Amino acid sequence: MKKHPFLLLYTLVLALLLNSCASPNKKKEDVGFVGRAYQNLTAYYNGYFNANELLTAAILEIEAKHPDNFQEQLVIYPYLLDQDTTTASAALNTAIDKLKKDIYLHQASHWVDDSYFQMGKAQFLKKNYEKAENTFKYVVQNYSEAQLALAKKKRMSPKQKRKELEKTRNEIRKEKEAEKEKKAEKKEEIAKAKAKAKKEKAKAKKKAAKEKKKAKAKAAKAKKKGKSVPKSKTSTSKTSDNKSSVQTPSQPNVDTKASENKEDAKESTPKPPAPPKKYFLKHRPVYQEAKLWLAKTYIQRSNYEDGDRILRSFLSESGTFDFVRREALLTMAYSEMRREKYNSAIEPLTKAIPMVKEKKRRARLSYILGQLYMKSGNYEMAYNAFSQVEKLKPSYEMTFNATLSKYSCSLATNKMTDDELNSRLNKMLKDLKNEEYKDQIYFMLADINLRNNDIASAIKNLQTGIGVSKKGPEAKAESYLKLADIFYKKDAFDKAYHYYDSTATAYPNTKERYKEILFRRDALKDIAYNLEIISYQDSLLMVSKMSPEEQEALAKKLLKAAKEKERIAASSGTAASTAQNFNFKGGSNGLPSSSFGGPVNNSGFSSRPAPSTFFAYNDKSLKDGKKQFEKTWGKRPLEDNWRYASMIQNFAGSSDNPEDEGIGAFFISKSEIAKVLEDVPNDPATVAKAESAILDAMSALGSLYPDKIERYDLAIEILEKMIARYPNNVHEPQALYQLYFAYMLKGDPAKANSYADLLKSKYNGNPYSLYFSDPEHVKNMMSKEQQLNQYYHTTYESLEHGDYATAYDMSFKSDSIFGNKNTLRPKFAMIAAMSLGNLKGKEAYIAALKDLVAVHPNTEEEKRAKEMLRLLGSGANEAEKLLSDAEKIYKATDNDQHFVMILFKPEVKKIEEAKTQLADYNTRFFNKSDLRTANITLRDGTTDRQVLLIRSFDNKLKAMEYYNQAKNKKGDFISARFPFDIYAISNANYRELIRLKSATLYDAWFNKYYKME
Repeated sequence: MKKHPFLLLYTLVLALLLNSCASPNKKKEDVGFVGRAYQNLTAYYNGYFNANELLTAAILEIEAKHPDNFQEQLVIYPYLLDQDTTTASAALNTAIDKLKKDIYLHQASHWVDDSYFQMGKAQFLKKNYEKAENTFKYVVQNYSEAQLALAKKKRMSPKQKRKELEKTRNEIRKEKEAEKEKKAEKKEEIAKAKAKAKKEKAKAKKKAAKEKKKAKAKAAKAKKKGKSVPKSKTSTSKTSDNKSSVQTPSQPNVDTKASENKEDAKESTPKPPAPPKKYFLKHRPVYQEAKLWLAKTYIQRSNYEDGDRILRSFLSESGTFDFVRREALLTMAYSEMRREKYNSAIEPLTKAIPMVKEKKRRARLSYILGQLYMKSGNYEMAYNAFSQVEKLKPSYEMTFNATLSKYSCSLATNKMTDDELNSRLNKMLKDLKNEEYKDQIYFMLADINLRNNDIASAIKNLQTGIGVSKKGPEAKAESYLKLADIFYKKDAFDKAYHYYDSTATAYPNTKERYKEILFRRDALKDIAYNLEIISYQDSLLMVSKMSPEEQEALAKKLLKAAKEKERIAASSGTAASTAQNFNFKGGSNGLPSSSFGGPVNNSGFSSRPAPSTFFAYNDKSLKDGKKQFEKTWGKRPLEDNWRYASMIQNFAGSSDNPEDEGIGAFFISKSEIAKVLEDVPNDPATVAKAESAILDAMSALGSLYPDKIERYDLAIEILEKMIARYPNNVHEPQALYQLYFAYMLKGDPAKANSYADLLKSKYNGNPYSLYFSDPEHVKNMMSKEQQLNQYYHTTYESLEHGDYATAYDMSFKSDSIFGNKNTLRPKFAMIAAMSLGNLKGKEAYIAALKDLVAVHPNTEEEKRAKEMLRLLGSGANEAEKLLSDAEKIYKATDNDQHFVMILFKPEVKKIEEAKTQLADYNTRFFNKSDLRTANITLRDGTTDRQVLLIRSFDNKLKAMEYYNQAKNKKGDFISARFPFDIYAISNANYRELIRLKSATLYDAWFNKYYKME
């Protein structure tokens, strides 16, 4: 022991530390000072610190998914843009687990409130706003400064409480003594002032008496000499003496009273509010931060009233920490921007920016402020904001965009002319630093062109910008849209369609014009299809009139041009595909796009195109092909020139100089030439086929122009061109009929009547001419359509009411009553099959369904009949076939959003009570989960089945937990009086099920891929 004198001391200290390490079951007030210190240390480094790092990483991951798009309005908090609940979910779940453990193990530490707060932030970032709100409320209600002071007081021992009480009393006593001293000092000051005033009064009195005596002596002397003494002077002197004798001594008293009143006023004035407390080397409570995030949660849940109330309280209270005040202003600005009140967001953002110390963040906020000023039309202030961004020197991308925005403001305020801006932008194009941003420069150049009505240059600049852009489709959306609008105004609807289509794939669905873009794209789809048919077939017919030698020479020139273009692109290291090649087959000539594949039907209306089999539309094929190509040929620039015929018009008038063929430079095989010319019609039959395609397309456009875009002038133009080019064609009666209405709507009845007369005289008896010659016939036709619909309705009602004999009989007679070309024949056939199945059994039902499939292909009824035929099979083979069919439709998407679907049996018609039972169940067992219920009706064959959809679950695992618990707690779930099937289903598979209008295939798929796991 003598060798180790401190061993015993070390042992005692270690024992003390171990004894003071509180267990989770130990009360907080029972933990000593050393124990709390130990818990504070371990709570911070074991749980809180690691969880905080995970939260920081999660925010960075979420923000990385939404990089700033400076052409759009930036947001103050980028992590609030993300709507995917799975983003960074693993890190956030780990953080929550660490924080829970930290709270449980270290209840005596002062990091408990911080851990709850961080847990609320993690729930917030997971988009689980309901849980986050509850967590933040818990912190606000239980960890305010007053609550913490009360808790500290409860932890004190009696001795500590006595010391604290004595300390408080001493402080009060000291305050009273200080107050007494202050009052004594005031009295002393007043006494001194009074003595001074008295002394001055006596001095003044003595002086006045002396002067009076002097004046009397002077008067006596004057009298003695016989001189008169001026009375006014004496009286004035007396008056002034009196005044001085009265005022002089009283003046100090007035000052004394004023000072006393001033002191009283100071005492009656309330004390100014206390500034924020300083927590230097002390743990700062997280109460204010939790309250701030509670306001954010309210705003995310659209509870703006409560959110704004909290934010206003932060701004009005003097005890608010500076960083909380700053974030409250920013959150207030975010709230206004979220409600699209951009003008209201300017003031809080302007106040917050000077409080931001980090230059990068201040620059970003200044950029947002500039955007807000631009939205409000205050370009002068916007210019100043963007200038501030440049001064702060953030990333080059932000600086570049701030400069462009400054130029826009300069134009708006007439500080810069178009020519000056054009010169500056062209200089920027030459700067290598702007290589990545050339598309934006070209976009602004196009704006200048449009202001000067230079449409051709605007199109060229926009297409060049798209071609040189190294960004994704989202960055090109505005250029696509501007080009689409230009071509739409120019009536170039084939090009306009393709640009609207490209815009629709990348344009944010939250923007104002999104619905308009979709509407125009859909309206122009068939118009573009038929325009491209006409352009393409005309090009082929033009080439067909050439001699074989001329065709071969033209093909060689096209191939040479394409290969030269590829060579130049390879040498420059850029992609050969330019903006002019935007339309795959059409190029700049408007030839058919590969997105169209459907033929034109005989009635003149284009059928909807089938899904394209073009390899580039299959992402997997594209990646595999790219790997194989690079393995064989190495990396080469992409060249979109596989439809060489699209270049025909560019070279049709070129010279035919053999030296220009470049055979030595480019080897051109016969097979390549044949490939270029393979679609050229080379006999009367193929020529007639091309002419027929043009005729059908023209007829279709005659209907599409007025129906889709209300352009009667274009309908007149194409129909008159069709009649002139193809006189007496099969579509002429319909064309004359359409021309009549087009001219009537255009306000030219004379021209309209001329076409009506021509129709009646040339095609008397034609269904279209009957409109003018026999109006009663048209009325009868309309009446017959109404009769058909009424007849079908009655037939269907008979089937629903179980009167199968009547339903079958009425279906059987429908052809004889309404003809075998009536539009409802497939529906009558389905009713007949179902009725027959109920009357004669399974075999008759199967035979009728097979007849329906054979007679009515490509109809909805055919699809449903095929599915019913699959269901009518039996045995293991049928089950395997059912699963095989299901696997072609449904896909495993375990990590996607999931629903739980309750599909009631057909006999359950009313589900109000079942819905109430489900709501009670969710309240009891899933109260903390943000579950919502919707009810829909699923049309399964001829039967309506009621469905309750419970949404939503983050993934398959969560949905199956709900499913299994519902199965295990049957007594608490929906009553057995409402028989049902229950499934967990992903969002994508749910859409497929609704499309199929049946759960049969999904049942087979669910049993294997969900229940069996």
